[in-house]
Amino acid sequence: YATRLRRSLSQSGRKPFRLAGLRLYADLLALQGSLETALTHLPDEPRLTCFANAICKGLLSFEEDYTWIAEGYSWVEDINDILDVSLPAPGAAPPKEPLSVSVRDRLKAYLERLEQRTDLPAPLLDFRQHLRALTKRYEPGLFHCYDIPGLPRTNNDLESLFGRVRRQTLLTSGPHHAQ
Repeated sequence: YATRLRRSLSQSGRKPFRLAGLRLYADLLALQGSLETALTHLPDEPRLTCFANAICKGLLSFEEDYTWIAEGYSWVEDINDILDVSLPAPGAAPPKEPLSVSVRDRLKAYLERLEQRTDLPAPLLDFRQHLRALTKRYEPGLFHCYDIPGLPRTNNDLESLFGRVRRQTLLTSGPHHAQ
């Protein structure tokens, strides 16, 4: 159990879609369930009892935060699903209605449904406003990729290429030629 706990505590996440805290909480819940099962067979084992109590105490102290963070994370995943539609292939016939319009409408409807929720704790209210402001700020350039065949969603690949060329130039010619 100690090895499993150590492994769970040492794992890191990867932004933006693998949050280490949510995974840790789920791992600790699974570990707690396993400990409870073991304690039914070995009820007098003090080390297991101490371990189970410590994990239970830790989980209880973060339960409220976990709940609203998990809900906010589900919003981000939902928005990702809305935006993650197949892009038009180069040479493909254009659709009757521009794809950008339907994606924009779906995103707008989702954000409006979030806006109608009144049962949210303060951190989620702040996060909801942040999502709304972020979407509004990026909206003018967010949907072009759905209408222009061959246009990627992001320029990450191009930026990566520039970085590789710069690093290769530094390696072959030295720093005075890399600018």
